[in-house]
Amino acid sequence: MAFSRHIRGFKTGWESPFLTLKFRLQANNLRDCVTMFLRGDTHMLLCYESKNAGPLPFDASIRRGLWGIDYLVPVVGGRLRYAVKDSGEIAPATPAIVYPDNSYFGEVLNAGERLFGTRNQSKDPVCETAFSSGMKELTLKGIGVGWLPYSMVHRELETGDLISLANTYGQEPLEVAIYADIKEEIALAVLQVWSKAPNIWQEHTAQTL
Repeated sequence: MAFSRHIRGFKTGWESPFLTLKFRLQANNLRDCVTMFLRGDTHMLLCYESKNAGPLPFDASIRRGLWGIDYLVPVVGGRLRYAVKDSGEIAPATPAIVYPDNSYFGEVLNAGERLFGTRNQSKDPVCETAFSSGMKELTLKGIGVGWLPYSMVHRELETGDLISLANTYGQEPLEVAIYADIKEEIALAVLQVWSKAPNIWQEHTAQTL
């Protein structure tokens, strides 16, 4: 669900070379998507990747392309916006909406020891979800601190509906990667086009909010 913005970017930005193609999109957690990809249920895979997580189990028969750069950033919304101190800090006991330890983002945030990211790093984890779209809605309502992809929340940061805590608590760089089976000629051609002009969500943009 966190990839909806990237998927829209695909469909609006790179349709012209492949006007006769139709795409069937299916969102799921990363491990399930990798399983589907490896058994041939789908010919392409779009996913987030981090250097803090283990590599995906692909061999030389799978080609990788880079579509963009993103960042996981800690944000607050609702009433919690008024709990942020002038220093950019927030009370350690502030409620947090966390990722499960066995989810991909949970693995990334645990490895980086990011406060409020998982149960291990939070004093008051009020809700746990692996779905960034659900976490965004809860964060907007002021339920707790949430770590979300910058590409998913940049509009809300611009309007002030969310406040970034990245200056104080850091951010986790993410690559938006595309994979294709080299035996699938069309999938390989699409990958080559889509990875020619990566979309970059600049680090300084997230840090200055």
